[in-house]
Amino acid sequence: FEMRCEMKRLESEKRKLREEQEVVAADTGPEEPNESKMNKVQRAAWILEDAVQGKCFSWYPESLAARRTFLLLRKREFLYDRAIFVIFVLGFFEVPLWCDCSATFRFIPGKTRCSVSDGGIVYLSGLPQIPPGFCLMIELACMIVIWLKLRAEKKLQSKFFDKRNVTYVSRNFHVACYLAMFVSLWDIWIFATLRPSSRMSPYMRV
Repeated sequence: FEMRCEMKRLESEKRKLREEQEVVAADTGPEEPNESKMNKVQRAAWILEDAVQGKCFSWYPESLAARRTFLLLRKREFLYDRAIFVIFVLGFFEVPLWCDCSATFRFIPGKTRCSVSDGGIVYLSGLPQIPPGFCLMIELACMIVIWLKLRAEKKLQSKFFDKRNVTYVSRNFHVACYLAMFVSLWDIWIFATLRPSSRMSPYMRV
């Protein structure tokens, strides 16, 4: 009889302890797993990579996710640099706006596209001219690469550096880039539909 009473008492205590644990869990919420942190070598590598580019910051995040975002940004910067080069060189191979731009995807010699009504001599660069349709496609692809790089920068800044009020990426630079991209995309759409005699896109590339 005494053993039976003792077992009932133990079961009652276990039940109360279980209820208390459930109450504590409900108040605190589910326990979050600890985020992986960078080791000293990864942290030193990040600082060194920024120092090589002339950057110096008073604080760096410790999470491994920040390091992965930084490496993603470096990959996109590699493509970004080449997209900027392509979009700059593209201007040398575009059909001049005063020439015939109606043949969107046809390769036509420059002397045929850029003839004048009085039969005068037209002095061209001698470089091959890429049809306007292909130029717009190349320009749009470069804009996407630039946007992906800006997106990675924004993620790194907002998710990891804003917590400590450290400016890793200039917001003013981002605003200027997004404004130039908006004007360029609007200019691409206008040129693709209306074929105006002037464009804003070449100025935005600068």
